[in-house]
Amino acid sequence: MPHQLIRRGTAFAKQFALVILPKLISGVGTAVISWVSFHHLSTSRFGVLSLCLSAIMMVDSVLGSAFDLAVVRLATSLAGDDQLGLRMLQKGGIVLKLAATGGVGVLLFAFSRPLLHEFFKGDGSLGLLALTLGAACMVLLVRSAQLQFQLERRFRAYGAIDLAHNAMKLAAVALLARTGYLQPGPVLLIYLISPAVVFLVWANGAGIKILTGGTVPFSVLQGTLKQARWFLLTFGTGWLVSKADIWMVARFTTVQDAGIYSAAQIFAMAPPLIGIYMSVVLSPRVMPLLRAGKLLAFTRRLQAALVVTAALGYLIALFLSPQLALFLPIRYREALPVVMVLLPGALGAFISFPLTLTTLMFLRPRFLIAMDCITLPFIVAAFAVFVPRYGLICAAWISTTAGLARAAIAQVAALAFVGAAHRQYHSSLTIDWPEVPPEVSSI
Repeated sequence: MPHQLIRRGTAFAKQFALVILPKLISGVGTAVISWVSFHHLSTSRFGVLSLCLSAIMMVDSVLGSAFDLAVVRLATSLAGDDQLGLRMLQKGGIVLKLAATGGVGVLLFAFSRPLLHEFFKGDGSLGLLALTLGAACMVLLVRSAQLQFQLERRFRAYGAIDLAHNAMKLAAVALLARTGYLQPGPVLLIYLISPAVVFLVWANGAGIKILTGGTVPFSVLQGTLKQARWFLLTFGTGWLVSKADIWMVARFTTVQDAGIYSAAQIFAMAPPLIGIYMSVVLSPRVMPLLRAGKLLAFTRRLQAALVVTAALGYLIALFLSPQLALFLPIRYREALPVVMVLLPGALGAFISFPLTLTTLMFLRPRFLIAMDCITLPFIVAAFAVFVPRYGLICAAWISTTAGLARAAIAQVAALAFVGAAHRQYHSSLTIDWPEVPPEVSSI
């Protein structure tokens, strides 16, 4: 028995390393791009760029995550040899992403004038919005390419995709900085072209078997959309609660303040990113572990380890905070206290992302929606009332307080729902548990 645990632990560590190492490298590359950008741009231009990049992240986090998670949920319910059904699910996810992005584009350009006035304060343009939408669309398609390798457990190829398009972005931004052309427009163009190149390579290689093979049946699109509808609501309200602070800052202060706040977020975004990267490996394991009656014990062990890691991380950050000022230009030194206020909320997200939020979305998606819908009006009201008076530190405190409260409630709820599911499973033999492929149920 111990050697089996060691073998499974080693296999998981290897899979995790193949995902996390390229993503960590990519995360460092993204941080370097932001670091180069705020060194070369004024606070207002960096604020504009940050808002556009935040919009790309929003589309990826809401649309991309919802449709990909729906495909994962349905794929782990297929028979192990239903390769045609698996390919149709993945192709259907791509079709739905394109349709959803088109809908977002229509709304974006219909309301472009008030959007540019309220948030960009006249510093943005319709061209920047078009580049932002195009870049978001290509990121969604790259995520679909990665989804194929995630389901096939080809984590080496999964990581290679991350490395490829992020390496291209980093090299191109470095060239822009060296030649003096680093501005929001060229940077957004790079964010569009880099994932487009990677997607085209995938589409003519491993993706051929998904993109070809006939039209996706309407029943597949309908089933995927039905599965994704709660995920869309969950990710949408969750993003508004946890990630819309930069947009609230831009709305209730100035674009310059948004640039300073974005500089602080560069340092505070590392913990949530690590949690998201871990979820890539953990999310396909939720339903098999639940079916085997092992999810509750696994959740307790993992969450305890994450809490200890987060506490140690914060202590290290407090110790190193004076050195952080060395990495900030003088005009961004106001961001340092904002970083330290944002960090606890970021660590709360790090604890929640790998397993807790995925478990809740699989078992009780309405719970997350209800929680976020209840808290969202209070958060918006707090930003509207206090941020114009007390500035960026107040915005950071609102964001952190909401993040910690959300993380704590989610932990308690996830443990309660998993415990209830296990008790129901052991007390009834008639539960219609979804079928999972043998290679997944053997985890």
